[in-house]
Amino acid sequence: MVHLAIPIMMRKLTWDEGAKLRGCKTITGIDRVPARIEMAKRLGATHGIDTSSVANLGDEVRRITDGSGSTVTVDATGVMPLIQQGLDFTANQGKMVLLGVAPMTAGLEISVVPFMVTGKQLMGSMEGGVLPEDYILRMIRWFQKGQFPIERLIMFYPVGEFEKAIHDIENGSTIKPVLIW
Repeated sequence: MVHLAIPIMMRKLTWDEGAKLRGCKTITGIDRVPARIEMAKRLGATHGIDTSSVANLGDEVRRITDGSGSTVTVDATGVMPLIQQGLDFTANQGKMVLLGVAPMTAGLEISVVPFMVTGKQLMGSMEGGVLPEDYILRMIRWFQKGQFPIERLIMFYPVGEFEKAIHDIENGSTIKPVLIW
């Protein structure tokens, strides 16, 4: 069974939808904003973890995954403590994908031999590691089949309401604000 854990940044919630379409059985959205977790669940996450209310994030991920940890962990935050925890709760033979942009001088602490024997993989990815000319067509097909609810991902705002758009991102009520000029 594939377990996916995603520390959420709102613009990356489409990963939940794509993971569901690719057959992931357990999709866990992780955030400190409850509205974002609920949005992740509406878009396909099977579980949500509110980091402001759990003592140990790794223990909670392992509880959800029957002790194994996540098969794939996607960090969309760039927050170093979350990245370190994500690497720790990624299952043996699992993969961690870094999407979020961390500070240029940020580093991870990895004990090389213990990491090596777990068989874990750590990889970076720009734009989700896809070719836009292929992936956009795939998303269009998903949308045409009713599998990709783009209308739940975007909200339109007159340019004069840009502060409301920012507020809505922060409180989790929108994923992708579009300003209309």
